[in-house]
Amino acid sequence: MKTLQSVAHFSGHVAVLVLLALVLTRVLRAWLTPRARCWIWGLVVARLCLPVSLDAPFSVFNLLKPSPAPTAPSWVSAPMEPNGESTPALSRLVPFSEPNFVALPASPSPSLEDPMDRPDRSRANSPATANPPSLSIPWSRVAMLLWALGAIALLARTAWLALQMHRAVASGMPSTSLVLASALDKARQLTGVGSPIRVVVMPGIASPALYGFIHPTLLVPTDMERVLDPSQLRHVLLHECAHVRRRDIALNWLMALLQALHWFNPAVWLAFARLRAERELACDEIALEASGKDESEAYGRTLLHLLTSWSHVASRPMPGAIGLLERHGDLRRRLRFIADFRPGRRLGIPAALLIALAGAVTLTDAQSPTATNA
Repeated sequence: MKTLQSVAHFSGHVAVLVLLALVLTRVLRAWLTPRARCWIWGLVVARLCLPVSLDAPFSVFNLLKPSPAPTAPSWVSAPMEPNGESTPALSRLVPFSEPNFVALPASPSPSLEDPMDRPDRSRANSPATANPPSLSIPWSRVAMLLWALGAIALLARTAWLALQMHRAVASGMPSTSLVLASALDKARQLTGVGSPIRVVVMPGIASPALYGFIHPTLLVPTDMERVLDPSQLRHVLLHECAHVRRRDIALNWLMALLQALHWFNPAVWLAFARLRAERELACDEIALEASGKDESEAYGRTLLHLLTSWSHVASRPMPGAIGLLERHGDLRRRLRFIADFRPGRRLGIPAALLIALAGAVTLTDAQSPTATNA
């Protein structure tokens, strides 16, 4: 039971953190860049990776701590002296004392007791008259079993899909296009990516995608060079290089593991969905900054062109990979951000201070009663 209480306590803290991140990103949307909003949602990932946190007086969870129960006045619990008199605290309230008479309960003498009235202790304590044992369900074990089954199922599904994806990438054909290789090298220079990126042509994918966080691999459809012109190809490569620069593949695997372990908490699913959406906006921001001025309209047209060009291709599950158009529902929000994009917006000192303050009050725990009283 104590384990269930600890899990419920931790899940409640995560839900409060998700609510706080949701309020901050909604209220301060106009002043926070997508990268700053990613840092705020990243606090949820950090909290899930730190199940044990330090107690602090400035923690936001001090507001949720229940108030201590009222204690009785000292004179109520004053001890009695052996002679029957009260302690000085009680004697101040009673101005006089009475003689110490001790009243004993009256009981019949053993000789006058009727033997028929005596309880039959052997019969009362016999197994036949004892209360039958009640059937108790170990709810804590049932809950732990359900959690384990859900986590194992999600991890097994992710591992199976990842194995299939690894085999598909291993059997893919490496790209021999010099135009694609030259454009990729230039995109790496513009985004500051030093590690090489391998290009593999894969049929049956709905958009270009990035795979592998140790050895990044760019997965491209078979007809990408025919569908995209050089400017659109540059936009796509800049976006994928932004994922490499941000190390989003490693973060994707970490979120998949944490989501499997906390599958019962809907706040975790909401937080990771928002983090993935802000991640795409952050990569769009990096790509637009690397593209130069007056490229936002052309970049938005590239996204629309990608959506219409491969909309007939059924998207296959790609665990461990990040596609350029993963969530079509967020495309309108991305286009609105691209249309309103202004270069030169960085994280900024105020945003960094806000993120540090949010981390200080949410990654800590409430003070224990002993520490507060001390």
